[in-house]
Amino acid sequence: WFTDRVVLSGRQASADKVLALLQSYDVVHFACHGSADPSDPLNSSLTLADDRLLTLRDLLDIRDGEAAPVRLVVLSACETGVVGPAAPSEVIGLSSGLLEAGAAGAVVSQWRVPDLSTALLMMRFYSEWKAGGFDPAAALCAAQRWLRDTTNAEKADHFRPGGPSGLAPETTRPLWRRLIRLEPEHRGFAHPVHWAGFVFVGS
Repeated sequence: WFTDRVVLSGRQASADKVLALLQSYDVVHFACHGSADPSDPLNSSLTLADDRLLTLRDLLDIRDGEAAPVRLVVLSACETGVVGPAAPSEVIGLSSGLLEAGAAGAVVSQWRVPDLSTALLMMRFYSEWKAGGFDPAAALCAAQRWLRDTTNAEKADHFRPGGPSGLAPETTRPLWRRLIRLEPEHRGFAHPVHWAGFVFVGS
């Protein structure tokens, strides 16, 4: 879906490299561990490859007086939408901090999210957004309905290598292999824990 992209995986995804690239692309996706600190929201963080915690404080520090040219930040991690009271009239957390740092919108999670269903949701989200013509908020809703309502067999068919997802076989094959082991006619991800935790904030 993105022709001009940089992928940092494994040890490449260090905090310094991530921070250096954060203002260079209009879509940023984090797939990592996340943790909320409601008692001190500025310490809410994402854990990167070098085990350094990328905190909300770090994200605000890169603002440098100008809004970062970021259309969307997707935090495919746990608890990235949890907030804590900072003042009687406001709350702060990773999501509001990203907006303060200049992002137009963010997709964040409100609790600990399962790995497999989150991967399925995120891939469908990008398909609905980039190929389906929805805006990010509507694309997330459409992806959540798809994850909730389709059977395991329908999901497996969508992600089979060379199938309708349009993704590269090396991307879909691990998901397809896991899905074909599930009861075909069951809606294995209908429970809200699999899809309802993610929300869109921003514009």
